Amino acid sequence: MREGIFMDEMTEVRRIFVNKNSYLDYEFGSYGKLYHHTNENLNAYIPNTFNKRVLTVSSSGDHLLNILSNGSFRVDTFDINRFSPLYQSMKLYSIRNLPSNDAYIFLNTLSSELYFKFNKFLPKREKEFFNFVYSHDMDEIAYKLFYLQNINNIVNNKYFDLDVLEYLKNNLRRLVGNHFCTNIYGLSDFIIDKYDYIFLSNISEYIKNVDDFLHFLIYLKLCLNNNGAIYYAYLYEKEATSVIDGIKSINKNFEQKFDPKRYYDIIDSTEIMSFKSAEFPETSKDSVLILRK
Repeated sequence: MREGIFMDEMTEVRRIFVNKNSYLDYEFGSYGKLYHHTNENLNAYIPNTFNKRVLTVSSSGDHLLNILSNGSFRVDTFDINRFSPLYQSMKLYSIRNLPSNDAYIFLNTLSSELYFKFNKFLPKREKEFFNFVYSHDMDEIAYKLFYLQNINNIVNNKYFDLDVLEYLKNNLRRLVGNHFCTNIYGLSDFIIDKYDYIFLSNISEYIKNVDDFLHFLIYLKLCLNNNGAIYYAYLYEKEATSVIDGIKSINKNFEQKFDPKRYYDIIDSTEIMSFKSAEFPETSKDSVLILRK
């Protein structure tokens, strides 16, 4: 990450804390609110990733942590939000430098007391950023910087287990990967390797041009190793009954503009996986659309 980009991040985070009525919004852009935790049931759909090469969104950092928990330490991440890799990195350092019991509590609460027990180990950029953030009270931090989604964190994340945290603590030194500050379409400027798995979370929910997205999926499929897969659409509280219905239910643009005749290859290569809903596990199911190579 270039120094100039980081200074932009510091300028932006200082701006929102200096102005009493200022806060980050929820729109996806270079500077947006951070998800405290995932709002997906990652524990249900991320496969065994042992010895696999993986590309995933950063978001809250939970995609990376669950992928690591399932065995892969060769993971590239990307996100348009420049705060995401800093937050992701802080989570990794909390696991690496706190006792597992304390890391469990910190990851669930973002406790300022526990933060100052490991912050000295953070890289320079993360330390400067989060030392500034934690110079404010937790209520203000939550309001201005975080979207505090605490629903079923322990169920939706494999790493909320002391044995798994201990495994991560002992193995994080093996992590090899890059972070790409880009939206999904900018990935073509960064990808130089092939992957076994690509996880796009719910990016598709915000796509405005259906054809652009689906054509880009065809490109990403070329970036897969044999038998690889792209998890390209997370559907909240939707149990799709067919691939076409699943694609149409991604968002209103897909429902109105998706032309099945143009995308037989995607339809034929897509499968649906359904599982307990992240938010309402007792009453509904979520689904994910998976493009297989």
